[in-house]
Amino acid sequence: MVMQPVPSITHLYIFGMNSRPCGDGTKRFSELRRMIEGISQRMLTLTLKGLERDGLITRTMYPTIPPRVEYELTKLGRSLLIPITGLGAWAAQNREKIQAARDKYDVQTSKRRMTVSSDALKS
Repeated sequence: MVMQPVPSITHLYIFGMNSRPCGDGTKRFSELRRMIEGISQRMLTLTLKGLERDGLITRTMYPTIPPRVEYELTKLGRSLLIPITGLGAWAAQNREKIQAARDKYDVQTSKRRMTVSSDALKS
């Protein structure tokens, strides 16, 4: 059996970070989608399925119209909150450096593509 990395630690961090302190940390799908900027419905669905599969969240469906589905961290998922909170703090502190690195990479990649394209036209 091949070990796979835990899916979407960032999303678990966001889910846990916004849990209510009294232990009632249930979140509805639409609430999670609003909390996670820029995530598509499909990506959130896949992420939640992966987290549920790994035993990090539970999914509870209520037979209402429309159906109501709630997600909550399991004991295992809550055990990740401390390290993930540290990761989130690190990401927040380094957001500008990360964006600068991405911008630099994008410029370099764009220049390489233009060089390859112009070389192909000369041939």
